[in-house]
Amino acid sequence: MRGTRAGARVVVGLTAVLSLGACSSMPFMDRLPVVVTVTPPPPSSAAPTSPPSAAASDGVPVGTPTSEGLATPFVSGARDWTEVAKQVSPAVVRIDVAGCDTRVVGTGFFIASDLIVTAGHVASGASAISVQYAGGVTPALVVGIDRTTDTALLRTDEPVAPATLKLATAGPGVGAAVGILGYPNGTFNLHATEAGVVGPGSVDYGSIKVEKALRTDASITDGVTGGPVVDPYGALVGLVTGSPLWVSGADLTIAEKKAKSAALKTAAGGSSGDQSGATDRGARVTSTGFVVPVDQVAAGVNRWREGPNRDLLSCYGDQIPVIDDPFALKVEVASGHAFARDVAGALALHGQAINTGAYEVAYEIFTPRLQQQVEGLYAWRTAQAGAHWDRIEIRSMIGSGNVVEAKVALRTTQDKARGVDGQTCSIWEQSYTMRTSGGGWLIDRVRDLAPPSAC
Repeated sequence: MRGTRAGARVVVGLTAVLSLGACSSMPFMDRLPVVVTVTPPPPSSAAPTSPPSAAASDGVPVGTPTSEGLATPFVSGARDWTEVAKQVSPAVVRIDVAGCDTRVVGTGFFIASDLIVTAGHVASGASAISVQYAGGVTPALVVGIDRTTDTALLRTDEPVAPATLKLATAGPGVGAAVGILGYPNGTFNLHATEAGVVGPGSVDYGSIKVEKALRTDASITDGVTGGPVVDPYGALVGLVTGSPLWVSGADLTIAEKKAKSAALKTAAGGSSGDQSGATDRGARVTSTGFVVPVDQVAAGVNRWREGPNRDLLSCYGDQIPVIDDPFALKVEVASGHAFARDVAGALALHGQAINTGAYEVAYEIFTPRLQQQVEGLYAWRTAQAGAHWDRIEIRSMIGSGNVVEAKVALRTTQDKARGVDGQTCSIWEQSYTMRTSGGGWLIDRVRDLAPPSAC
């Protein structure tokens, strides 16, 4: 892991960025419902009429349903897929991953209280990871990635899962009906679709190749990749592999991203940083309708689940952070606004990147307008150097559609020489204006609501 460095004042735009309501512990966030939409299957799908004979290989049962706001239920074969979606949805998560010059959104699911499975090409090359689950937001780290099965395992720092999925002992057969859950096309609501397994297939993402995948008659839209594929009784039978959702606040082309990275590398003295684990980001993943069978998923999970976490990727121009613990950032959501957790997830991604010195990654979570206001990456990074975000609380939110305003309390630590009035621990009351870009929230404006106070 990387070493330590003195702290710094955090400045966004013309104001300093930070902090939490008080140094005392924050109340845990409201357990907001997950909105699930169920899409009927194509006519060719069929559901089995009897329970699967194989027992679950992971004995943790699915938790109590917590989802609300479902579409009109429909029944196919022996099962009501709306009820299956209600049963499974508490274990499904939305994953926001920032890399050195890309940001993608995908889906994942809990298989243990602190372990999440997702697609390998979602987690690969991560400099910061934010997970939204039914009841909270938390950072995560990569434990392992298997490039032959497109499977990745993530770990949270605490056991936070409200529910976990049990794993069937085998994948679905041809002709079986399955349910696919995920967050498609930049939506913030969980969607479930019934599909039929139509035959074997393979996918090739460059550095990741899956030879023994299954094809379905479902159209897998951006953002669903990494999500669970379940049988009509809620057991996991596979993992969705397809296109992640790409988020870009500046809407840069691949060529522009490469040019920007090259310029930053030159300014940093030519050091490219540790690029181990980076996946091919030059072309968008286009495969749709494929499933990695559960036995291949389980093989990787069983290899990694007792292993250590990997370091987050170091990017061009990264500076040494305050401490080397990406888990140190805590997130609380006191607001009941429909987008409160989504905004908290974006701010958590931003803060985790700052904490690990991935300033280019954190900068990309600004809108182009705010990037201009802070006078570019180099000036902003200099002001940020050494600062550490300790805790974020979303206290209240207003707005709808693509723009919301959140009142945020943020606590930071920094060196005395850089802190306001010599503060080494500061609490900031601020207003964040957030805008959506694709499927991700971006920071558009930050205002101080009160002078920072000492913890």
